[in-house]
Amino acid sequence: MAVMKTPGVYIVEKSAFPNSVVQVATAVPAFIGYTEKALNGKKSLHMTPRRISSMAEYITHFGGQAQPVYQIKPLNDQDDDDLPTAQYDADGRKFALRQTNPAFCLFGAMRQFFQNGGGPCYIVSIGAYRVLKEGSEDEYEDNVIDPDKMKDGIKKLKKEQEPTMVVIPETTRLDADNSISVQQAMLNHCGNVMKNRFAILDIHKGHLELDDEKGEPVKEFRSALGINFLDYGAAYYPWVNTTIFQSRDFTFDNIDDASKVQFIEQMRGSLEAPTDDAKAEIGFVNSPQLMKPGAQVPAGASTPADVKFELEKPDTVIKADSLAIIDPVDPDQTFDADKNTLTIKNEGKWTADKAKNTVTFKPVATFKGTSTIQLQLATAPKPETGAPAAGDFKPVKLSQSAAIPGPTKENVDKTLRAICPLYVEVMDAIALRENAMSPGATMAGVYTMVDNNRGVWKAPANVSVNSVSSPMVNVSHEDQEDLNVSTTGKSINAIRPFVGEGTLVWGARTLDGNSLDWRYINVRRTMIMIEESIRLASKAYVFEPNVANTWVTIRSMIENFLNGIWKQGGLAGAVPEDAFSVHVGLGETMTPEDILEGILRVTVLVAVSRPAEFIEVTFQQQMQKS
Repeated sequence: MAVMKTPGVYIVEKSAFPNSVVQVATAVPAFIGYTEKALNGKKSLHMTPRRISSMAEYITHFGGQAQPVYQIKPLNDQDDDDLPTAQYDADGRKFALRQTNPAFCLFGAMRQFFQNGGGPCYIVSIGAYRVLKEGSEDEYEDNVIDPDKMKDGIKKLKKEQEPTMVVIPETTRLDADNSISVQQAMLNHCGNVMKNRFAILDIHKGHLELDDEKGEPVKEFRSALGINFLDYGAAYYPWVNTTIFQSRDFTFDNIDDASKVQFIEQMRGSLEAPTDDAKAEIGFVNSPQLMKPGAQVPAGASTPADVKFELEKPDTVIKADSLAIIDPVDPDQTFDADKNTLTIKNEGKWTADKAKNTVTFKPVATFKGTSTIQLQLATAPKPETGAPAAGDFKPVKLSQSAAIPGPTKENVDKTLRAICPLYVEVMDAIALRENAMSPGATMAGVYTMVDNNRGVWKAPANVSVNSVSSPMVNVSHEDQEDLNVSTTGKSINAIRPFVGEGTLVWGARTLDGNSLDWRYINVRRTMIMIEESIRLASKAYVFEPNVANTWVTIRSMIENFLNGIWKQGGLAGAVPEDAFSVHVGLGETMTPEDILEGILRVTVLVAVSRPAEFIEVTFQQQMQKS
C-alpha cells in the first residue's frame, strides 16, 4: 500500500481470487536401459535423462534395435536360459536357438509403449550395445547388462521433477537376485526418496507357468521382493506375445558364425528338390563375400563362378599363338609366363588360352567388384580373299574386365524365403522369441492412455492391449484368485485373453494388496497427483504471514481445485461436502506453539473413487402375480 503523505486520490488493488492449483502431469514414465547410441547432436546423453515424445525422436537420439545372435543347439542340450526358447524341427530332431549376445530389449519396449498410447517420457541410457575393448582403440565387444548401472540410472532421476513412473524392462535380463535388487531400488526411489512416483515391475521368468518345472515365477517374486513401499508399485503376469517385430526383420546374419555350417546342411537337407542352383543359393548364407575382410573362408560356402571371354573381333583375324598377358608391374600382381596366368591379390587369376583364343577369370572366394587386365594380341585386317600374310599381323593391346557383383544380404534372404521353408521357419522362431516381452512398458502406455482419456482416478484395467497377440500363459479364473488376493498381500495383476474381446488387463491392485488405503493403483496415483499439485501451488505462500487471511486463501485455493476433481469424477460423493474437506486454522490444525515455530498445518480429507472390482448380482424367484 502506498504511503499517503500528499493530498490526492490513491488506488489500491486487491486480489479477489486465490491462486489456482494446476494439476500436475500423471503419466510421464522414465525408462532406464541400454541403447544403440545416446547423442543429442554431438553432445553425449549417456546417464542423462532426456525427454522425448515419439518413437521417431527416440531413434534420432538413441538409435535402433540391437541385433540378436543365435547359436543352434540340440533342444535337450540347451543351457539354462531365463528367457523364452526359440526352437524348430530339422532332420527329424528339435533344435533350440540360444542367444549368445546380451538380450537388450529397451527398443522393443519403447515401441510397445507408444503403440499402447504412450506420450512424453524420459529415457536414461546407461550404456551402448557395444563398447571398445579395454586397451583397444578400434576393436569393439558386446556390453554387459549391469544392475549397478541400472541403480545409477535411477539416481539420475532424483533431479527430474516431471516423471511419475519408473520402468526398467531389462531387469528381466538379469539373474533373479539382481533383478529383485534393482526392483527394490525402484520402489525405494518411488516411495521413500521421491514419494511422488509409481514403479511398474516386470516379473523375472514371467513367461513360465505358475508352477513350471523351471521355476515358479510369481512365488519366487513374492518371496524375494520384501515388504517396503509396496503401495508405490504394481506387477503384471504373464509376459505377452507381441507383434512388434516381423520375420522379415531377421536374416541369416542373426545366426552365429559357428552355427552357419550346420544351418546350411539342415537347409540343403530340407529341400524337396535339391538342385545345384538351390544348394548354391543356400551356400551364400556363409558366403565369404558377405563376411568381414580377412575372415577365414568357411566350409560349405558358395563362391563366385568363373568368367570366360571369347576373344573375337569383327573384321579382325587373331593369330592364336600370339595371345599373351602383358607382364604387370604392380607388386600385388604375379605373372607366370609359362602358364600364361596373371594372379591379382584379393581378386583372382586370369588365364589366357592360346589354343582356344580365350581368357578366363577365376575369382577368389571373397571377391566382388571388377578386375581388369591387359592382353597382347597379334591381329591383321581381314582380306577379301585368302588368308593374311605373316607380315600383316601387328601386336595390339586389349583391356579386358570381369565384373562380379557378388551376393547381397537382401537378395540372399529374399531367395531363401522363396526356396527353403526351413529358413522361413527359423526366422519365424527368432521373431517369436524377440516378440516375447515383459508387460511393464506396455502397461506404462496403458496408464498414459487411460489418464488422458478418463483421468488418473480411473483404474487402468478392463482395457485391451495393442500389438499383443496373446499372453504367454493363459491364466484361468482359479489361477487369478491367488494372484489377486494373497496372504502375503502382494497382489499380481493378470493379463488374460477373453473370447471375442482380445487380451485384457484384468487387475488393478498395487503390490500392497492387503491395505484398505492403498490397495488400488488408481487410488495411490490419484493421491500422488493431488499431493504434488497442492504442494507445488502452496509454495507461493512460503514466508507469507501465518494469519487467518493466509489460511482462508489456502483453504479456498485447495477447495477450488478439489471441487474440479470431484466434478470430473475423481472423488466420490453426491455433493462436494461428501467428497472432500479442507481444514486449517488455530485450534483446528495448529497450536499456538506451531505458529510461534512458523508452522502452517493444513489437513485435507478426500474420498478417492475406488473401482468396483467385484460385482455381485443376486437373483431369486418370486410368486406368479398374473
